Amino acid sequence: LRDPVATFWYPYPSLETTPCSKRTRHAMSVARRRNAGGESRGEGEARTPPFSARAIGAEPEPENAHEDTTTSLVSPLKLYMASVVLKILLVYSYASTDLDVHTNWMAVTHSRPVKDWYADRAGASEWTLDYPPLFAWLEFGLAKVANAFPILQPFLDEDSEASRECGRHVACLLYQRLTVIASEFVLFAGVVFATMRGPGSRQQLQRHQALAVFLVLFHPALLIVDHIHFQYNGFLLGLLLISMTLAASGNDILATVAFSMLLCFKHIYLYVAPAFGCYYLGVLFNSPMTGLLRRLRFLLGLAGAALSVLVVAFGPLYYHGMLGQIVRRLFPLERGLIHAYWAPNFWALYAAVEKVLSFSIARDGLGDEQGSVAAFTGGVVQATPFRVLPQVTSGTTVVVTLVAMLPALVRLLRRPLPGQLWHAVVYCSLCSFMFGYHVHEKAILMTLIPMAVGIVLLDKGKGRPRGNHRYLFLSVVGT
Repeated sequence: LRDPVATFWYPYPSLETTPCSKRTRHAMSVARRRNAGGESRGEGEARTPPFSARAIGAEPEPENAHEDTTTSLVSPLKLYMASVVLKILLVYSYASTDLDVHTNWMAVTHSRPVKDWYADRAGASEWTLDYPPLFAWLEFGLAKVANAFPILQPFLDEDSEASRECGRHVACLLYQRLTVIASEFVLFAGVVFATMRGPGSRQQLQRHQALAVFLVLFHPALLIVDHIHFQYNGFLLGLLLISMTLAASGNDILATVAFSMLLCFKHIYLYVAPAFGCYYLGVLFNSPMTGLLRRLRFLLGLAGAALSVLVVAFGPLYYHGMLGQIVRRLFPLERGLIHAYWAPNFWALYAAVEKVLSFSIARDGLGDEQGSVAAFTGGVVQATPFRVLPQVTSGTTVVVTLVAMLPALVRLLRRPLPGQLWHAVVYCSLCSFMFGYHVHEKAILMTLIPMAVGIVLLDKGKGRPRGNHRYLFLSVVGT
């Protein structure tokens, strides 16, 4: 089914065919002849168009006898511009503490040398830099742009109170909001890239693209988290979509580079790393690729691409002896099992049961009065011990999460199909959200956004209600 060292898009009639190199070569040959107009099917038999971007395991869609000539009234670009207008209207809706966090990160990267970006300093803000190095460099770039405007320069002084009160100043608030809106073009590009090819006419493809763009850019959860609260999730999700599409299309080196960059921007995307890892292990050992030398070249190519990105991102800080400090910042286990604002996952139910049992024991006089203290609902980020139920450590959550992922990972190892990769990324992100350690509520976006694009690519007008209903349910509950 798949040439793992291919670097171009190939039109496959179906991704669910049993792996067979001879059948694959024949299918590709037939598809190329049809594209060139050199072969037509018999009378009464529908012509199978070339498959889309090999990106998702969608079934081929036969063309209608009469091509739809109606022009789409809404194009993806128009929808993108409409989303920009909507997000500009939300600029002054709310000023969260994350505005102060990211403003302080700009001040840190602007005021300190690189070697001190992750260093602890007396008297510094509590909003320490706890994202990977590429995001720190992004903040450094945003600080350089802000430094060109005198009205924004006070916010770049780490010791200034202004850098800790961005939400109270219109100039800083406007600048930060606009950087989020501008960076979200990467998300738009990722959606268009994932849906850029497919069966059917140009008008049908444009409608599919427009639907995917609408579902993603106007998703209520994304609007709330990025444009009412304040986050940079949009461009990161766009990079995830790009890496998924590149991997599914056979651009393996570029996919590895894109996903490695994503991890170096925000390490929360380790949630879906097992899906990518098992996919490429399956390609390495369970694909038509022949020859030990070819497999070794493929493996070394992926490893070299990933290591190159990691060296560029972490190399300077490793040189200055800050690697241990970065690891402690990226994985602060002392923050506890549950975030101050509970993500609606399994551990939230576990903590709710703990609260009920704790209150019951305190009421019946079987325990001390501390059992009734609102330890899990006090809004404080800290490790809170369970008094009734067994303690849950970070290692326990890792084991539970990996066990939950096993069905998708085993299937990827056995059948490394591009369509399975898309399903596995969605499934693994949801498993990590449900069973992960100190999960933020915004992590549900890693499930909802790829799922929104996936249902468009998989459905193609077929009207598969199960997938659509699942997406609607998760969107309502997740939002």
